[in-house]
Amino acid sequence: MSIARPQNRDEFRQYVLTKLGAPVVEVNVAEEQIDIAIEDAFQYFNERSHFLGTERMYLTWRITPEFIEAFSSFRTQETSQQGTGDVPIPGRPSLHAEGMVDELTLIAPGKGYRSNAYPLTDIPADGVDVDNIDIKTQSGQDLQTEAGDDIVFSTVAVEGDGQHLTVNIGEQRTVDMGITTVSIYNSGVGYRVGDIVSISGNDDKDHPALFQVSKIKTESPVFGTAPINTQNNYIVLPDDVVAVTEVMRSKNANYLGILPAGAVFPLILGGVIGTDAACGDQGYNLVSYVAMQEYLANLEFLFFPPIQYNFNQRTHRLFIDTNNFRVQGGAYGGNMVGRIMCIECMVKPSPDVYPDLWNDLWMKKYATALVKTQWGRNLTKYNQVNLPGGITLNGDQILQQGREDMKALEDRFALDWADPPLDCVG
Repeated sequence: MSIARPQNRDEFRQYVLTKLGAPVVEVNVAEEQIDIAIEDAFQYFNERSHFLGTERMYLTWRITPEFIEAFSSFRTQETSQQGTGDVPIPGRPSLHAEGMVDELTLIAPGKGYRSNAYPLTDIPADGVDVDNIDIKTQSGQDLQTEAGDDIVFSTVAVEGDGQHLTVNIGEQRTVDMGITTVSIYNSGVGYRVGDIVSISGNDDKDHPALFQVSKIKTESPVFGTAPINTQNNYIVLPDDVVAVTEVMRSKNANYLGILPAGAVFPLILGGVIGTDAACGDQGYNLVSYVAMQEYLANLEFLFFPPIQYNFNQRTHRLFIDTNNFRVQGGAYGGNMVGRIMCIECMVKPSPDVYPDLWNDLWMKKYATALVKTQWGRNLTKYNQVNLPGGITLNGDQILQQGREDMKALEDRFALDWADPPLDCVG
């Protein structure tokens, strides 16, 4: 291939340099700077909806028990209710006592602590197991997860006379389900630096987690932190996905008495009582058929509403706002395991797989403008320097020309190169 029709990065790089005057003129731009300009051009090409920069594709995955378990789990974040850093929220009440715990240091992770990846719920405190900490809210409810596990754990003083210290267990677990981090929920009283406490709530009572008091204080907020839960209702999409336009999933065969739209057409086309009573002979004409299709579409929307979602290209996470796939019965049925979910999305094609992307006209022009701008910026360090033969380096002029070329291409992008907007918006 010649550089006039580049098909790879090297040919594209040589094309840009040739357009800027090489080899007749020395282009003072490093190869790394050219590569950065190429990547910037491709990013604009893909993310600003160039009509050749993305492709509509359908990605699918099968729902498994593991997916449902992860999708239905929660991540607990300890969030300060007293302000950030050294700027506290004024007016919050605080407690004063000697020996309040300010910091704990891990000694042994222990074994048998359950995951806290489930949402909080308030359950009646009556009949709480003696092994569970009886932490109650003001309404007399016990603060636990949906799985019945505590979210706030008591401690036992192994060394020292402190009491009433409670903690929140961090997310990380060892291979034996030991814990590595805790955050203080209630600071307790009467502790000294060096005291050792064990954390309650593990199944293996012979191997509790041990923490040492490494810092104490005399004042503590009444409401210091709150365990905020974030549901893990997302799936990570491939890096080349630019946007998601629809999330679909297979429905239950039970239509709750509603005929699917495709079942009506053969009856109307062939007639209900034979071919002699078809297509309007019984007063059912094309207008009635279209009206019926709209009616069925409305029923479809009401009984099978579209799934709400949001997608962030930078985190690659698709959040699906649905019923956790645990709803029993209903339009979508109660057993989602084994069913297929489908995503309609826009994907950026790779120039390594489809080399003709290097020969896109807008890409060549825009990358050349970016490199020209970089060339001018490099030369501004030696602006108005006289060379032998009366030649003067004018970096400012090259920089200005490069910026003007970039602006012209970006201003005309939406008119000449981008996908047209939808006819109806809003």
